[in-house]
Parts: sequence; structure tokens; C-alpha cells
Amino acid sequence: EDTDERAAAFVAGESISWWGYTRDGKNVGLVDDDSVDDATRRRRSHPLFSNAASAILQEVLNRRLFSALRETERLTYDAKFNILGSDRLYGAYYLAEVTASPSTVSKALQVMMRTLRAVQSGERRILEENVRNARRSVISRHNSELDKNAYLCELCMGMLLDCVPQKDARYLSELLTIAEDIKAVDLFHMLQYISLPSKECEESFGANCNESSDLKTVSCVAISSMGTTSKAKKEDVIAAEIIEPVIAPTRKPTALGH
Repeated sequence: EDTDERAAAFVAGESISWWGYTRDGKNVGLVDDDSVDDATRRRRSHPLFSNAASAILQEVLNRRLFSALRETERLTYDAKFNILGSDRLYGAYYLAEVTASPSTVSKALQVMMRTLRAVQSGERRILEENVRNARRSVISRHNSELDKNAYLCELCMGMLLDCVPQKDARYLSELLTIAEDIKAVDLFHMLQYISLPSKECEESFGANCNESSDLKTVSCVAISSMGTTSKAKKEDVIAAEIIEPVIAPTRKPTALGH
């Protein structure tokens, strides 16, 4: 019987969908931006750009969280970042989660927020090497699953539906080619459409989230124990109010991460 106390911290918030749409129906790959060159504009206008970029971005953020929380701070057993939602809906949400001990879970929550904010602001920018390594992992997982009928069926789900116009035969034939063209600036561009907790929320361990951006995010900690939680200091078990419910994904993620 497992009698160890365990804890988890979560951050969730509004995100673009895997097809690049915000909640109000804007496609971030088609945003008019005079600061980008023609090659970047062409790359981002491809129907599969957002899908490929989201898979790589998710992998990059997973690695950044693991590096900060496990290798640097030694606060956690595991850390994950996933973009969740439905092909048929505008917008989506992300869920970042970390497991830790009850005595360190609030600190882990703070580091998770700080790490995501630092990447989004460019303070700890995404490098081309990060993109190459993440892309290699995503493509490797994809290729290893291609010989399984169940995986192919998952990839084809919703294909040719009017409500998912980008998902046609090119999804199978061109997705990896588009993934090979994704640059670090593309991932930074995508990150600007993901709502993260404010600095005030981060500094208060998720307890004081009053900025306008915080209305689009959720943060909390949870502790599971066979006994009491007396081993954890009271100040280390701070949970933020859940502002809005987090809807469970309609299906399990594919090898591409969605």
C-alpha cells in the first residue's frame, strides 16, 4: 500500500487550437505582420503550419519545464505541457502539470509559471537547436507509430469535414515536410497567443491573480495523502481559486501530441 504523500501543481489557460485559431476565429498563421519576410509569410500561410508548429512547441516547452524543475531546481518527478482541444472548435486550452512533494509543490508551481513566462517574453528565448531536437523527437514518435492502424485512424479522424478545412490528404503527405521548415521565430510567434499567469500571480504562488490576463488562466495545487498533510508547511500548500472549469480532452493525444 502506497502511504507516501504526493502533490501536483497545474497551470491551464486559453490557447490557440492545433489548427491555429484563436477563440474569436482568427488564424494566427495569417496575421498580417509587416516585420516578417516573404519566406516566413509563405511558411505560416500553409494550412498545416500551425499544426506542425504546435507539436514542436509543445515538445520544446516540455523540455524547458523538465530542465528548470528537475535538473536545475530538483523539485519534481515529472513535468508536462499539452495543448488540448477539439479539431472542430476555435481556440483551445493548454495544461501544464508537475508532480512534487507536498513541501515543494508550491515552489514547483512558481517555477513552472516563471519558466513559461520567460520563454514567452524572450528572456530565455527558443534557439534553433531547441527546435531541431524537439522536431527530431516529434518526427521519431510519429514514424514509429505509422505502421499501427489505430494511429492512422486517429490521424484521419475528421479529415475532409467542412468544419476542419485544413485537414485533407496533405495532412498525411505534407505534415512532416512542413515540420522540417519550422523556425524558432515561428514558435515564439505562436507563444504570443497563449495566455499565461501574470508576474503577480507567479510571485504569490498562484494565490493573488488579479491581472486581466489571469482571467484566462487557472492555477492550483492538489495534495493526496493517506494521512494528514501536517508534514507540509502551511505556506507551502497555497491553492489558487479555479476561475473557470477545465474541460477534459475529447480523445487521447496522438504521437504528434494532440
